[in-house]
Amino acid sequence: MKNLLLLTVLVVILSACKKDAEPEMAKFDSDKFPQKWQLYSAQGRSIANSPILKGSDLNMQEFYILYADGTASKTREANGTAKTIQGKFRFTEVDSQKFLEVTYETRSELVDNCYATPVEQLYVKSNSEIQGITAMCDRAHLVYSRTE
Repeated sequence: MKNLLLLTVLVVILSACKKDAEPEMAKFDSDKFPQKWQLYSAQGRSIANSPILKGSDLNMQEFYILYADGTASKTREANGTAKTIQGKFRFTEVDSQKFLEVTYETRSELVDNCYATPVEQLYVKSNSEIQGITAMCDRAHLVYSRTE
């Protein structure tokens, strides 16, 4: 009887400590448009030693707008001046990881990549966050938040 009571208490304790299943991440909705992705944070080249800048601490504001027809615009506002470029986008998948690829007609100072091409790739981290991948080539690490 004593062993049965001990076993019951042990089962109750272990089941109380059982970790709930992680909520499943919301499936990325790439079919809802327009989508607006606003620059949320930036971290300098030496990521380990640089602060993460957000909001009014950023020296620029930047956003992408993706439209249902496959076109995209990117706007950067800095020093009281706004510049916009147009392009086409698509979502791609590499090794089960989703990316946003934006191709512009010409190379521009607004195109943020590691090469001298008019193509940007951004990692789709979640339904509400994409990240620039230029940190791998010693450029700033930019994070964008979905606002629409």
